[in-house]
Amino acid sequence: VAGYRLHKDGERELAEYTEQVRSFLTWNEEVLERVRDRPEVETAEALENGIDKMRRKLSKRSRRSIERDSKADVKAELIFIDIVRHLEHIGDNCLNISQAVGELA
Repeated sequence: VAGYRLHKDGERELAEYTEQVRSFLTWNEEVLERVRDRPEVETAEALENGIDKMRRKLSKRSRRSIERDSKADVKAELIFIDIVRHLEHIGDNCLNISQAVGELA
């Protein structure tokens, strides 16, 4: 996040979390393009659960940074939490797509 100072490893964590969400998007793309024969709803649920778990971890870490580090950039940490939340919503939507496609199959 340009111009702001995140907690240690914050930028790396956001990049990894974004990649996790991107993997789910790619998985859905392969389902929609029929690269995958049939969407496995269990796999989609596991992908989304992993995204949820990571959201909880990252949000908790950022909140702890605000609480414990007197030099924390509070605005940056709140933006971090907001970005994480939006990425998690993408994961929710990916699961919805997977379930809808599963109903067609």
